[in-house]
Amino acid sequence: MEKYIDKLQVVVLNSFYDSVFSNNLSKQFYPDILELKLRGYLKQYPYGAMPIDEYDHIANHITVYYKEKNQLIPVMGNKTIDLSKCRIHNKLFPLQQIFKSTKDTSKHQIAVNNLVTYCEDHNKTLSYESSFTINTENKELTSFLIKDILVSLLVNYHNDNNTDNLYSLSVTRHRIDKLFESWGYRLVTWQNESLLPFNLDFLFNEEVKLYQHDCNWSQESLCKADKYQDLWANRISIAPLLENEKAA
Repeated sequence: MEKYIDKLQVVVLNSFYDSVFSNNLSKQFYPDILELKLRGYLKQYPYGAMPIDEYDHIANHITVYYKEKNQLIPVMGNKTIDLSKCRIHNKLFPLQQIFKSTKDTSKHQIAVNNLVTYCEDHNKTLSYESSFTINTENKELTSFLIKDILVSLLVNYHNDNNTDNLYSLSVTRHRIDKLFESWGYRLVTWQNESLLPFNLDFLFNEEVKLYQHDCNWSQESLCKADKYQDLWANRISIAPLLENEKAA
């Protein structure tokens, strides 16, 4: 798999909403990110599936590009959004928004609402990871990206941002539960019972499971983050520019 590592380039777009007016790179890369999500999801779901929403404009996007013939081709991506960012824009935390219109999730709502309240009361950070997308026909590269590169990026990103708590959804039919759990994720519980899977109507009733991470990463995850540290260190980071940076 090491044959691929020199072909990869990581791009982190920190909130298109914040960077669009000052950093032209945001306008260059943001359409790539949205196209990647559409292409990736429409390979898995019928026309009409909607993987893009208003949270995309204020979230941070981590995208992996493949270098080929002087081009950067997006092959994997995900987005993360913090509770604090939602509050700035008067938005519900994304899971709270999802549960408003999702059946049989009353216990899930209580569990998420309790953690949201706890984090706000104790000045803890809370993030939601979503929109995991792959778009490549190379099965070997796909496996490498999912099993090695994804977790290394998650660890490095959340360690750099001092994330305290993290939520994510796992699609049941993709059977990545064991992979998630090997990274330190655990099923969300309520009254000592793991919460049942539920269905997302905007993904044609796809069954998903709710996972939580306290950002105490497993040893396996930390090893992969360390192994591919150079990939993270050499990322392109797109953020709002200060006036003196724009002048330069």
